[in-house]
Amino acid sequence: MVVSRRPERAQAFARRAAEESEVEVRAVGTVEEAVRERDVVVVATNSPVPVLDAGWIAPGTHVTTLDSSRSHATKSPPPRWTTHTSS
Repeated sequence: MVVSRRPERAQAFARRAAEESEVEVRAVGTVEEAVRERDVVVVATNSPVPVLDAGWIAPGTHVTTLDSSRSHATKSPPPRWTTHTSS
């Protein structure tokens, strides 16, 4: 699932990604729709405001944020997420 503030960009990206990866990629209308009930979520944004509510993320979901040093990926601390480190 892919979402963007500009639906035409999400649709273009979904088409291109599906063609290049041979994996189903679909544009959706909301961030919530894109992340609910997913096993893996990747947030790639430079938004200065939160774009993702931690309540939308199911326990056990792997979440990766790109460029999070410049953005706030979540509205609230992720109490249901676990951070794993290599030993």
